[in-house]
Amino acid sequence: MELNHIETIFDGYGYLIPAISTAVANLETFQYRFMTEQSYRKLIEESPDPYEAQQVYCFEILERAHIAAVTSLIRADRWLKGVLNAFRDNNFFVFTSSFRGFLESCADTHYVLAAVPRTISDTSEQLYECLHRVPRSEIYIFQPLEDRLIHYSHGRKVGKTELTPDSHKAKTMKDYLTYLQQESNGPIHDFYSELCEVTHPAADSVWCMLTGLDESTIVLNKKFDREAIISMCRQNATSLDWLFGQCISPALMTLGLINLMNIKELQTSAIDHVDLSNVGRWNEISQKVTSVFAVH
Repeated sequence: MELNHIETIFDGYGYLIPAISTAVANLETFQYRFMTEQSYRKLIEESPDPYEAQQVYCFEILERAHIAAVTSLIRADRWLKGVLNAFRDNNFFVFTSSFRGFLESCADTHYVLAAVPRTISDTSEQLYECLHRVPRSEIYIFQPLEDRLIHYSHGRKVGKTELTPDSHKAKTMKDYLTYLQQESNGPIHDFYSELCEVTHPAADSVWCMLTGLDESTIVLNKKFDREAIISMCRQNATSLDWLFGQCISPALMTLGLINLMNIKELQTSAIDHVDLSNVGRWNEISQKVTSVFAVH
């Protein structure tokens, strides 16, 4: 789709759509391996190297961060393709349903990844020491980060009688949207409600096709789609900016930071196609990781 069409929908962030698409298209196939709890406990008890278990623990957290970043980008790419195809085809209903899916996936991604780039940067010294088994007296635990990443991959609706960790319990969409907005209401909530009114459907899914000429006359308009799409995008421009800045950028930066750590199994060459200097606070956040892992 032409860039000017993309900009009609994503004013100011249209340049990121091709970047996401290119990165996803060039993603390698990754294989992630996680040690069972029994094997991990055995490692702690029997390993002659007291730092080996910490290395495994740290590596697996970065694996989870990598999984969250790549899958969130793939998921966003698929939803965005639906959004753009619906725009091209002048299909307002498919547009709103695809955009609703994109918004929901963004809220989920933000809940997990928003703090990951900053956390990786702030703990880069500890991460290096763990990954390289540097002798030390302190044991590092990254529990909040680990719990959020596990929540991303394992969060689901849990039955009332099930015994599961809190990290496995999915929140409501309102909870995710509130975390994204940092308020229980606001433009993101309003945009989501507007999308739901069309996709459920409700009155908005009917009146988008009708025009009232006066109190007693209604006219059917079959060619309403493009105008309805553009109007929705213009009215929610602030929310669109927020989605890309808060949800897509953390995934891109997470992969970029992991690349800086020179971990062979998690190198993502596809991210090399993306200019991260314009993404979020990349220049600031990446500096510490670069200095820690380059110096050693």
